Amino acid sequence: MRHFKILSTIYQSIQTNGTLINQAWCDLFKSYQVQMVISLDGLDFIHDAHRKTRKGLGTHANTMRGISLLKANNIDFRVIAVLTQDSLDYPEEMFNFFMENDIRKVGFNIDEKIGSHESSSFENRGIEKRYRAFMQRFYELVKSTNWYLKIREFEELKHKICYGMPNEIKGQFTPFLIISIDYQGNFSTFSPELLSMKSSIYGDFILGNVKHDTFESVCKTDKFKRINHDIQAGVDLCQHTCPYFSVCGGGSPANKYFENGLFESSETMYCRYSTKILTDIILEDIETYLVLDQPKING
Repeated sequence: MRHFKILSTIYQSIQTNGTLINQAWCDLFKSYQVQMVISLDGLDFIHDAHRKTRKGLGTHANTMRGISLLKANNIDFRVIAVLTQDSLDYPEEMFNFFMENDIRKVGFNIDEKIGSHESSSFENRGIEKRYRAFMQRFYELVKSTNWYLKIREFEELKHKICYGMPNEIKGQFTPFLIISIDYQGNFSTFSPELLSMKSSIYGDFILGNVKHDTFESVCKTDKFKRINHDIQAGVDLCQHTCPYFSVCGGGSPANKYFENGLFESSETMYCRYSTKILTDIILEDIETYLVLDQPKING
């Protein structure tokens, strides 16, 4: 069984669509050094197709207004863009949008099958080929700017490929690396999506409540021990069966559970798209560079 410790340094992060950001919020973010993450799916017609108000109106314009306020207050932020099958035909347009708006830090999430979202457009026929073409082209465009635009997946995977994983591998499978707390004070750990989900195996993933429980105390409960045991068994399975383990470390527990039906499993659709395909793209580029960089020997 893996040993772990609860980290003492806490970083506050807010992920938001940014539509309600105003000056008062910006003052608060600066005072407490809150790390800001904005949900923005890139181009307006792609974003507005899925991110609407309760009246059915698109939110792209209001999200961009919130980003403008963050910039005016010199508040650093990054963007998470969810890719659906609708995004995959527009790599150049998406790239130009981020560059023109000086949005320099972007992470790509895929349309996942997770929690209450029981299906994904990425399960459709032909999507894997289109996704690879999109990411291949995006990689080329980012590289052409000397990596001015920082894509989370490219940056993290390049670092792991070139420098290896740290001795102490951490991820969503690491207890209390991420702590999720709802408005009632209920908390969970591992993947953030687990907090609000129900389970036929575990009941739910709520481990305690901040009103009367400490994070340390719930580590002794049977519920935590069972969940943690099953998640670590899944990590061990990945380590012994997957050639990409050295750049992954064990995957996302939530994706394993909601795609495969249990934590003690390995490959998911999510890991194929977020790790395996992108690792292949980066390795091909590195290998091409190494071949081209070889000195020519006259015969």
